[in-house]
Amino acid sequence: MKQIKLGFLVGLLGMLFPFLSRGQSNSLGDRAPTAMEPQHHTVHKQHITRKQKLLFRKPNVKHTPDYEYYSHMEQEAREKQREKLKEIKLRGVSHPRHTAEYKFYVRAETVAKEKQHVLRKMAKPQYSDITYFGHKHKPKKHLPYEMRYCKECGIRH
Repeated sequence: MKQIKLGFLVGLLGMLFPFLSRGQSNSLGDRAPTAMEPQHHTVHKQHITRKQKLLFRKPNVKHTPDYEYYSHMEQEAREKQREKLKEIKLRGVSHPRHTAEYKFYVRAETVAKEKQHVLRKMAKPQYSDITYFGHKHKPKKHLPYEMRYCKECGIRH
């Protein structure tokens, strides 16, 4: 009796198995690709608040008091330089651009320009590339078994 029940169960599973496996097929089979529904994925742009924009903004040196002071100094030196050049020419000096009065204002202008240049340079980050880890030169990448503890940054590399 047990053999008959077992045989009946095996025969029933043998008949049902092809039907069950056909229903679970995930492939397209011989269906046309147009039968698939097109999926529309929309990517929403992340909203950045005004406060976030202010936090991530790069510092603009050109609107600091120091920079404006030196740009004003440069303009003043240039104007006085022109006035002195006219005065010296009226006095009848043969080479007006080689006089000490004129050269003083030329030096004042160049110093102001140099100060502005230094302020712009100092505003940039010292180490903008993160792979330097605070080193002067980029550290070499060693194999894992050759890595050494770095005294400078405290990282094994």
